[in-house]
Amino acid sequence: MINSLIFLIVGYTSMFAFSGSGDIRRSLFNPLQLERQGKLTLYFSGGFTRASENRYQYVYDSYDNTVGKITVYSHTKFYTDLPDFLTTYRTGKRVFGYLGSIKFADLNYIFRRKSRDPNYVVREDSVLEQTGTIRFYKVGAGSQINLFTLLLGIVYAHGSQDSLTFNGFMPEVGAGFFTPNIDIILHIYPGANLQGDVDKKLPLVVHGDLTLKAPSKQLDRVTISLTYENWEKSYSYYHNTIGGMISLYHTFQDVTTLGVGGSITTSYVD
Repeated sequence: MINSLIFLIVGYTSMFAFSGSGDIRRSLFNPLQLERQGKLTLYFSGGFTRASENRYQYVYDSYDNTVGKITVYSHTKFYTDLPDFLTTYRTGKRVFGYLGSIKFADLNYIFRRKSRDPNYVVREDSVLEQTGTIRFYKVGAGSQINLFTLLLGIVYAHGSQDSLTFNGFMPEVGAGFFTPNIDIILHIYPGANLQGDVDKKLPLVVHGDLTLKAPSKQLDRVTISLTYENWEKSYSYYHNTIGGMISLYHTFQDVTTLGVGGSITTSYVD
C-alpha cells in the first residue's frame, strides 16, 4: 500500500516513495487538531507521489560457476492524489462537529516481469496492472473537557479495484491533550470487514501525533507522528506495520498554513 509513504522491503525487493505532501495530511486531517483553528474551518489537501520498485533474483551461471543477481522487475511511477477535505464547526465553547473524506489506501499496482532462460534470453514479458483506491467518508462530533478533547464518529469506507467495489462501516475514536506549547493526539480506527463484489478487511489503525509549538517567523510548529497498522489480524500473510512521520508547518497572516514533511514505514509484504 503506497499512500504517500516510503516503503523499505528487505530481502530481494526494495520500494521507495517520495511525496510532495509527505504524510502531513494524516496529521492535518484529524478533526481534533483542525477544530482548534476557529469556529468554522475547511481543509483541502492534495499531493503527488513518486514511487520506484526493484525486484532481484539470484541465478547460477554454469559457464563460469558463479552466482549473480539480475533485475527481474524495475518500475518508477509518478501520480497525483485526489483532494481530501474536512470541515469542522464549533457550536459552542466545548462541542464541535465534523464532516470529511480522505484516501486511506492506494490500490494502483503495475508489475512487469521478464522471464529468462539460462542464457539470459527473454522468453516472456508480462504485465499485471490494477487500479483502485479505498476512501473514508466520515462524520462525527467531539467535546472539550478542560485540557482534553474527546471525539467519536462513524466512517463509511468505500473501495474500488478495477471494476469491483466493496464497502463497510466502522467507528472512529480519538482523544487529545492540548496546552499552549504541546499537543498530544491519539486516533483509532478499529478495522472493518468490507463487502461487495469482493470482500476486504481493514486493519486496526492506531495513530498518534506529538506537536511542539514554537512561534517564529520561520516555523510555528513541528509534528512527530507514529502509525501502527495490525495487518496480521486481517491477513495472516501480511506483516504489521509501524510508520514514523515528521511535518513542519508555517502559517502566513494567521490564515494560510504551509506544511512540508516526509515519512517512512515498514512494509506489510516481504
